[in-house]
Amino acid sequence: MAKYQHKPTVVEAVKVEDLVSAHHALKAIGAKNVSLSWTPPGLVIETLEGSLRADVGDWVIRGVNGEFYPCKADRFSQLYDEVKPDGEQ
Repeated sequence: MAKYQHKPTVVEAVKVEDLVSAHHALKAIGAKNVSLSWTPPGLVIETLEGSLRADVGDWVIRGVNGEFYPCKADRFSQLYDEVKPDGEQ
């Protein structure tokens, strides 16, 4: 069986630290159909797989095709490292 390596991709992401500010940040970068849910508190995001929820501490990622989806913090830290702008260390 052949082995495959995941291609490196750079994505934009917003950490949900505060529901209202995360909601506004997602709207500012082009997310559509993102709503606040207060029972229990979280963001509800329309994804390619349907409505998914992002809770405080989760990340919301914009994928390579412009789609948005939530990601739990522990999984996000396993998959992604911050990309520094050119010239920064």
